[in-house]
Amino acid sequence: MYTCDFSRPARRSITLLFAGAISLTWQPASAQSATAPPWAGWARCQVDVVGPGYTDRRTHTWTLTGGAARMEGAFRIFPASWSVVGSGSIDRGQGGNTLTARWAVNGASTNAPIAFWIRASDGRLFASARHSQAVANGGLAGYAIYTNDGKPNPPQQIAAQAQEWTFPTVEDAATVTTLNGTSSMGVAGSVGYMQQAGSQTNVSCTWQFAQGAAVSPPPTLAAVAVPTPSATGAAPGPPGPIVQSPPTASGGTSQPTSNPPTATSQPGGTTQPTGGFVQPGTRTQVPVQVPPTAPELTAVPGGTATAGPTPATAKDPSNFRAQQTGDGTVRLTWDAVPGAGSYMLGGPGTNNGLMVNGVAQTVTGIPQGTQTWTVATIYNPGGILTTNDRWSRASATVTNTSGRYRLMVTGFRVNRPTFDERINGDGDEVYAAVGLSTLDRRDSSVIQPWTTVKSDSYGDVGRFPSFVRAGSATPSGGLWTGDVVPTGTDPRTPSGSPSPNRFPLAVWEGTLRDGIDALIVKPTLWENDGQVETYDKWATLRDRVGNYMQPARIGQANTNDHAAQAEVIKDRAQRGEITSFRGTPVFFCSELLPISDYCHGGFDRPIGMNRDGGCIGYDYRTNAVWCDIAFVVTREGIERALSASQVGGISPGLITMPLIEPTGVDLITGGYEGSYELYMRVERMP
Repeated sequence: MYTCDFSRPARRSITLLFAGAISLTWQPASAQSATAPPWAGWARCQVDVVGPGYTDRRTHTWTLTGGAARMEGAFRIFPASWSVVGSGSIDRGQGGNTLTARWAVNGASTNAPIAFWIRASDGRLFASARHSQAVANGGLAGYAIYTNDGKPNPPQQIAAQAQEWTFPTVEDAATVTTLNGTSSMGVAGSVGYMQQAGSQTNVSCTWQFAQGAAVSPPPTLAAVAVPTPSATGAAPGPPGPIVQSPPTASGGTSQPTSNPPTATSQPGGTTQPTGGFVQPGTRTQVPVQVPPTAPELTAVPGGTATAGPTPATAKDPSNFRAQQTGDGTVRLTWDAVPGAGSYMLGGPGTNNGLMVNGVAQTVTGIPQGTQTWTVATIYNPGGILTTNDRWSRASATVTNTSGRYRLMVTGFRVNRPTFDERINGDGDEVYAAVGLSTLDRRDSSVIQPWTTVKSDSYGDVGRFPSFVRAGSATPSGGLWTGDVVPTGTDPRTPSGSPSPNRFPLAVWEGTLRDGIDALIVKPTLWENDGQVETYDKWATLRDRVGNYMQPARIGQANTNDHAAQAEVIKDRAQRGEITSFRGTPVFFCSELLPISDYCHGGFDRPIGMNRDGGCIGYDYRTNAVWCDIAFVVTREGIERALSASQVGGISPGLITMPLIEPTGVDLITGGYEGSYELYMRVERMP
């Protein structure tokens, strides 16, 4: 059995060419005072994707909702909401084949907090998102009509997530009390839903924030009704532009609806449509309202009490205590308040506010570090509540030695397609596969033996209907430059619950312990050409040989090479470093070696064949070689990664794996030439 001896220090250093990196950044060391005046305001970004026969226009808005700030280290975090409205269309044809599609985008979230903080290195003030990417399931809806040889097929329903755009970069000198500005930029790659080749993306953002002063709200946006095909099957014209109307008296917005012939009164002084259906070919617009904010951050709504205390005389619990009872587990207790109807808890593990009827509550999933909770009394009837500056507070310094996590492949981006012999159709067809095992760092024993996880194939479904349609090479799919999978998403961002066979792909979930567990992960992305011998060899070899990353068939790796590989694994585990490296060679693609047959046309192969000499123990710069790309995951490494701040609006925990191949390599029937980025993400679990 191949082992890594974690019990002794590394004897030598290994110089490697790393193929990927995790998003790791520093934590700022200073911030605004917790007692400084609160911030108010908003930011808005218009994302326009336009190309031949294609449009996708969306407006994203973030609004501070007026609640109290909470402190997380250097970050002063205010509650905020996010909303998006927009529309898109495709009109594409080639010969007698056409694709016509229309969709509307409407989504909102009340849990999109924004942080204000000062960067220690230069004293600059920043406003940035402090939350995972917001997602509105089913927020994109519409239809698509495919015509083959001039014959239209029945309309197909479109349904997808509406995902939050990256919060703009907002910064100024630390002494300012207003943050006003604009920005605009072009964005490369695929951004829009079913984005077509040749499209260009432009993003224009505006923001207005003020400290200790009110800010006029942005113009209210009207939602776009979900388009429907006409009764004759012909598509109506593209959705019209998003209409702005004056802000409502409440200044708020809510989740829009697409069928609004009638309206009923809603809290906040606006109307909400109910019932009915949109007639074919018509568009309807309704106000967008952000739902009320979470109770942790604002006073509980309610009428005037007819008896009992007033907000001035109400009391919050005394003897509020927080005590850690286990890894990630804290028990909160307090004294009862006479006349209390219930209590409102805020802080980590309360999901932005938790109502409790008793005088104790256990919260779980609490990260390491000093954490603070609040408790307030809610009097009934009337919902009387004190102001948040009077809420009782309790803190605890949480120290954890284990935690539960999950690992997933969130998707990939095509920067350059591989040489494709068009066996499966125009463009690339690919699938992801991940191999992993777990070692005990104390004695190098195997905790979890080698296992693999494989996704469905993505690409052109014209010949293989069982594939998942993806890509823009043809109306039926096929991966091409600029395509992103899952379609219409940013796979670098959190993307909801993972799937056993589609993206986001569930790879592993379990417990990691400090100083004990080392999860060794080997992600791959395979070009699907129909014959799976090479993949089967890769996926099953470790079970037969029993050695992690043992070369396949070539039989040339020696004991020193495996020892060097073991040192790299051990070193990363000890340092908690989640960066990828290439191990010893698994197989070559050369006419001189027997394994070369598996690199010929018609055989599946991993994307990322290289000849840059970056493999452990070998320096082949003339032959293309596959060396498994791997990284080592420990609890210490995950916690260090997840405690970092966002980078460019991308939340921490992202692992990017560049898969770049040489161009112009003659493989009898073609070359490699692929350039992809595979994205993985690590997350904490309750």
